[in-house]
Amino acid sequence: MKVRQTNYFYIAFAFLIIASLTACGQGSILSTKVRQPGELIFSSNRGGSWDIYTINADGSDLTDLTPNHGDNHSPSWSPDGKRFTFYSTRNGSPQIYIAGADGANPVQLTNLPGENLSPFWSPDGKYIIFASIQNNLTKTYRIKLDGTVLSTLTADPNDSNWFPAWSPDGDRLAFPSSSSGGYYIYTSTADGKTVEPFTYSANIVSPIDWSPDGKQITYIEKLNTHWVINVIKSDGSKKVRLTNELGDDIDPYWSPDSKKIAFISNRDGNSEIYIMNPDGTQQANLTNNLANDGPFSWSPDGKQIAFVSNRDGNSEIYLMNADGTGLTNLTQNPAEDNFGAGFSTIWKP
Repeated sequence: MKVRQTNYFYIAFAFLIIASLTACGQGSILSTKVRQPGELIFSSNRGGSWDIYTINADGSDLTDLTPNHGDNHSPSWSPDGKRFTFYSTRNGSPQIYIAGADGANPVQLTNLPGENLSPFWSPDGKYIIFASIQNNLTKTYRIKLDGTVLSTLTADPNDSNWFPAWSPDGDRLAFPSSSSGGYYIYTSTADGKTVEPFTYSANIVSPIDWSPDGKQITYIEKLNTHWVINVIKSDGSKKVRLTNELGDDIDPYWSPDSKKIAFISNRDGNSEIYIMNPDGTQQANLTNNLANDGPFSWSPDGKQIAFVSNRDGNSEIYLMNADGTGLTNLTQNPAEDNFGAGFSTIWKP
């Protein structure tokens, strides 16, 4: 499957998904090489096809983890940093895989119709969450690392749901779901057995991010003609709008200390990365460039932000400090480099 690079405002809403699942593939995926902290994982077509690479935060030790195996996308580290998950077309349609941190012993977890995309890990590392698209519906599924115990996170089998977020303690999931007359955010227990409505909107409420301290949840919804960012307490009370209709504000993701929220906005005419306090004050443009910037990802210590930008004429991975200083082009290659949305763990834990 050929992936086209495009403005992230369209990427963020491109996943419409469903499938009925069967499982396949088992085996050891322990890595024979210990990867280094400060390492990032991303996808690039510099070798012709889309492969998954790692690179240190200083730009050293670029390594191709998936050579000669079709197109591979959306890598995400496991919580212990010993494995990563991704989707690949190596055997035909997009399916979910896991591999050791050095790319060794890849295991195909799914063998499903449609497109299976955007995998990421549960906080305890026991499950993979991914999106499956079929028959114009989007479903979010959970699967064990041996390909068993498939289940869907849904309030209604006829609804679409996507972009879930784990609570920091791993006990609950929050996810948006379409329903007749509007959209809900639901919460469910980690096993998916108890699903309850959390908040309602007449428009899409996605993506969702849970603050690392567990106290608040951010999400976006469409207000008139623009996307705005809201925050709500994790018990469903006190919804507050953080941004106004100055443009489209999307993809809000919390800093690791829960003291800042970074997001993407086109309020200046192009996609740029902004930052603000949790109450919406002190909004600042971090990137200040005429190119399109995003997606992005906080470093585990909250001191840096990695992001994709086409400011040099092609998509490359950049690093900057959390205040926008210290800009560095990490990949420096004429090919296209990219990584998954903000919920993907691209920094090695």
